[in-house]
Amino acid sequence: MNKSTKSSSGKKSKTSEAVQEQVAYNKFAPYYDKYMQHVDYDRWTEKLLTLYKQHGNHPLNDILELACGTASNSERLVRKGYQVTASDRSEGMLRYAAQKAYKPNLYQADMTDKLPEQAYDLILIVFDSIN
Repeated sequence: MNKSTKSSSGKKSKTSEAVQEQVAYNKFAPYYDKYMQHVDYDRWTEKLLTLYKQHGNHPLNDILELACGTASNSERLVRKGYQVTASDRSEGMLRYAAQKAYKPNLYQADMTDKLPEQAYDLILIVFDSIN
């Protein structure tokens, strides 16, 4: 097998895995908030803000959350008055995020995609997003 065949089949395999994962997260989206109900999002939000106050070097206003799921963290940050943009790869997760009372600016993207060309004071990836 030559290199181009290996590369091509490897690429197809990764694409197939990504599609399967997208389908799985779309199916899981209606249950995600219930599944994560054990998480104290208010406490997490306060901890993140405290860490920023301790280590940030300028006022916090613009926040980007990658792999936001249904945007429960982002929702709390918006409620506190921050300008929040949030992304997720899953259309289903974003549909539920768009139903939040305090929704961030949402867009669909993988966390490894190029970031938007905007300056952010803080970029977050929390919970199991990197696992």
